[in-house]
Amino acid sequence: MTSIRRTLARTNSIVVFIVVAALCTGGFAYLRHWQLANFHKAIEMDLRVVANSVKVWTNGDIYMELNASLLREFDAGGPSAFVIRDMENGDVIAKSESLYADGRGLKVLPGASPDRIIWGEDMGSDGGAATVATQILPAQWGWDMDDPTIEPDPGVRDTMVEITVAHDRSMLERVLFNLALAAFAISTAAALAAGLATWAMTGRALRPLDRLAQKAAEIDEPTDLAPFEVTGPAEIVPIADRLNDLLTRLFMAARRERRFTADAAHELRTPIAELRTLTDVALAFPDDPDRLQSVVRTSNELSVRLTSLVDALLGLTRRETIMNDLRMAPVDIPALLQRLIDARHQAITERGLTLHYRGPDEHLIDSDVALLTSVLTNLIGNAVDYAPQGAEITLTYSGGSDGFRLDVTNPAPDLGQADLAQLFQPFWRKRGTQSDRAHSGLGLTLSQNFADILGMDLSANLLTSGNLQLTLSK
Repeated sequence: MTSIRRTLARTNSIVVFIVVAALCTGGFAYLRHWQLANFHKAIEMDLRVVANSVKVWTNGDIYMELNASLLREFDAGGPSAFVIRDMENGDVIAKSESLYADGRGLKVLPGASPDRIIWGEDMGSDGGAATVATQILPAQWGWDMDDPTIEPDPGVRDTMVEITVAHDRSMLERVLFNLALAAFAISTAAALAAGLATWAMTGRALRPLDRLAQKAAEIDEPTDLAPFEVTGPAEIVPIADRLNDLLTRLFMAARRERRFTADAAHELRTPIAELRTLTDVALAFPDDPDRLQSVVRTSNELSVRLTSLVDALLGLTRRETIMNDLRMAPVDIPALLQRLIDARHQAITERGLTLHYRGPDEHLIDSDVALLTSVLTNLIGNAVDYAPQGAEITLTYSGGSDGFRLDVTNPAPDLGQADLAQLFQPFWRKRGTQSDRAHSGLGLTLSQNFADILGMDLSANLLTSGNLQLTLSK
């Protein structure tokens, strides 16, 4: 399982390492360039020092006038070495004590000139790498130029020698290696410090989340109270707020479920008690055929009521199954309404009701026929069963290319505005209404659920005339 704390610490360590390593690499590159430049300048200085020590006599003889204080680094075992060659025959005129001690020389680097130093590589005195520089430089005069009696041989004044100087690079390479090692150590240390700091700071920052988790673990059952404090860091406040909202919704859902279960148990208890009473009567009078026939007839009616109630309860709990089984097809709503009105003709006539339909004769929409028929049946049946004797019921329909609207209006003298909020609740009935025993109290609840599945809206409104208006729209 991924840890925020571990991820942040690792990410910050990597980022800091990359940034610091880039800075250290840039610094190392600059220092390396600076060290190499100084190293080459030191070799060039050695070339000048050696050149100043090379003398030429009036007869053209070339010799070296050693200056021990200036040429100490060329002593035996020293880091530097030089070789002086005659330009005419290439003979070695002189070489450093460091080369004499090792019994070796320096390789010739071709292409040197008075204006150009040739750079190369050779082996140092300790067997390591050495940088070699070769340049052709003039020999210094070895006589008194102020004495007019001295006449040098022709060409002596222009005597040139080839000077090759080598300097051991082991010290420079150790310095550069230590610099690179220091850069890597600094980058690593910075990354570790960043990771540890992030680990500690993240742990402190996530402490409110730990408290939220501990508080959530202590909740056995959701309540309507807000157990989480909406305080702390700005990032934690929305989480606590949403958790409080979630617990409130869970509490409301649990309360609705308990109330629904209690109502369902109450609705089932009454017909079951009636069935038991009937069976007790049948057992008490086993030889009375008329009474037995009445018991069977009444029991059959109660079983129908129980079946209807159970089917309604199953309909409320099978939302996902119903949604997966939808079969959308064109439905002519006005024609469907007319068939449903005709099916209730007997009940309309017996109660002396008048039902008017206002709308087009044809209008097609895409819907599930079975589910839409159940919704419309409940709406018409609710109006026919609950409208006062001899009342007038109106069905007003309007439709277009993007939807439709159906208003079912009937007088409802017993309803008030406060009752509208309860109208779609399971098992709700207005006290004193007739036909309570003929209905399960789930018709409008099922209708609203089915309408929602079909992408429609079912709402109720109490008009100023005292009429109840149920509106189905899409």
